[in-house]
Amino acid sequence: MKMNEVRSDVSFKVSKIFVEVFYQWLKFFSKDQKKLTKTFAHIFNPDVFYVAMIDEKVAGFAACARPENPSVHLVQKEFRQHLGFWKGTLAYRILKKEFEDKPYPEKYVSIQQWYKTEGSSPFYTSIFDKEITDYYSWIIQKDGFLLIGTAVPINEDANLKFNLLIVKLKKKGFDIGEFYKKTGTLIMRTRKLKEISLADGNIALIGEAAGLISPSSAEGISYALKSAVFLAESINRNYKEFKSDYVKAARKIKINIFIKNLKIPFMYNSLLRKLVMKSKIFSMDIKKSKNNY
Repeated sequence: MKMNEVRSDVSFKVSKIFVEVFYQWLKFFSKDQKKLTKTFAHIFNPDVFYVAMIDEKVAGFAACARPENPSVHLVQKEFRQHLGFWKGTLAYRILKKEFEDKPYPEKYVSIQQWYKTEGSSPFYTSIFDKEITDYYSWIIQKDGFLLIGTAVPINEDANLKFNLLIVKLKKKGFDIGEFYKKTGTLIMRTRKLKEISLADGNIALIGEAAGLISPSSAEGISYALKSAVFLAESINRNYKEFKSDYVKAARKIKINIFIKNLKIPFMYNSLLRKLVMKSKIFSMDIKKSKNNY
């Protein structure tokens, strides 16, 4: 349940767990865990934090935040009150940069529904409709199923937008078949290279966890595999100094993501997209084979 729905104030209980988990780093500011617990009790946004309760005790917590409603908010006055002026100011500035000022990729809710179909559509369809999303929607034929999906900004009603997509497709004459199953996930859309986080200290990230996902198509499996190989090779070469080696190797992926961002205006702007399609740049010639396929 949400923190703000719990009858009692659980911020100190959440803060206690937070301090216990990150004490090895937080002890720089104070070795007194009770003092640290009081210091951080104010930072958790009760509107987006969820807690798991067992016998009125906090067993765990997690946050589901949006850019306009972040999970944590640091108040300098609170830090100074519990840690003193100098340490409080220092802790506030360091942690504010880490928690609040750090750029994160845009988040989207991806929904995909499977429909049983007897037809055959051996092609991939991309749908650009600003009424649905500022990203894109898709149709894929796969093993007797028609897969229809979309990615909607996390601050919008994804189910409502997906249902609107289905209504529009039916009006266009699409026979989507019998509903089979529905899947969904959260995805990120990395628009700036500074939103990519590959390694920090002894922690390394790969794939989408690091922000390695195509901002134009939301494809990420190739980046996940490549970054995993780069990290494994870096650790094998020198596990004590793997970080710099891994970051250097992953530049190839970052350059590719940068190029993908350059493509976005030509994909998502209707006028530019029409001009590119009419120019037939990088287009493929479709020819019939001897068997007329």
